[in-house]
Amino acid sequence: MPMDTYMGHGFRKELIAMVKNMKPRFIRFPGGCYVEGEHIRNAFRWRESIGPWEERPGHFGDVWGYWTDDGLGYLEFLQLAEDLGASPVWVFNSGNSHRDQVATSSVLSFVKAYS
Repeated sequence: MPMDTYMGHGFRKELIAMVKNMKPRFIRFPGGCYVEGEHIRNAFRWRESIGPWEERPGHFGDVWGYWTDDGLGYLEFLQLAEDLGASPVWVFNSGNSHRDQVATSSVLSFVKAYS
């Protein structure tokens, strides 16, 4: 991670300057494939993306085949939205992945557990 970041929030200054120049009214996090996963077992779990970065368990991003430490989590996303003056659009997994899905009878408990 760069030592000299935008407002000390971990983002590269020149990247945030470019995004700010676009004047986004909203930002969405995370993206579709990332939140779904190839399989439900590897879907993004927002609660595991908060807390000290070095203590986050991370997860296998099976859509693209790499491990992610979830260094950009929900708190960083919300801080970025505030810094940009943009509305945050939260994305949660609704029980679907590319290859499987939670049974309709279990979807309510799935959403409660992971949202």
